[in-house]
Amino acid sequence: MTKKSKWNVTMEEKNGEFIVTFDGKSNATHHLLGLEALCRGLKSWGHDVNFKDGTAPDKISKKWILPTKKVKAKLNPHLGGKKKSKKSKKTKVDNDAIDLYRQFNGTEPTEIVSKTVWLPDENSPLVALGEGDCPFIGYTSAKTNKKGEKDDYIHHFGEEGGQPPKLYVTCPPPGYERIMMIIGGDWKIEERADGKLWLVD
Repeated sequence: MTKKSKWNVTMEEKNGEFIVTFDGKSNATHHLLGLEALCRGLKSWGHDVNFKDGTAPDKISKKWILPTKKVKAKLNPHLGGKKKSKKSKKTKVDNDAIDLYRQFNGTEPTEIVSKTVWLPDENSPLVALGEGDCPFIGYTSAKTNKKGEKDDYIHHFGEEGGQPPKLYVTCPPPGYERIMMIIGGDWKIEERADGKLWLVD
């Protein structure tokens, strides 16, 4: 593993975006991962540019220091491209998940979909969608329809006095889709008199 690497860095403003491109040797990719981990917790530069008589210097040099013993950057699975699978395998789902689907929707699942997603860790930012709480959520189900037709349900968080949650979106690496996440609040899934599970708070 290389201890020191040099990268050509290009910065440009294009189509309303600020783009930074790093070009270097592939055996030093772990240095970019360290830079990513450092930027997540970076709040300011190490020091200000030294101006003399109100004039900026021709060249500047800045250093960011990341303690490698405290922060470890790891490559996310399949980052930079899709991993080739040797043979497609049948997705195995825990019985608890099947039971939860059955109790909540009042029917058996018709298909099981397997999808690779990127989940954030303690160093990954989440962006709040909106400046307040998430007031409600909607879904479609035939859980109470005797004809088996699907109805639209809207659950209003906090309608029973609980605290509403907040809605966030992830900031995954390139190649992964964003995920919306509902976090917090006093909501829960509870069995009611009809024997089915419902969102309550």
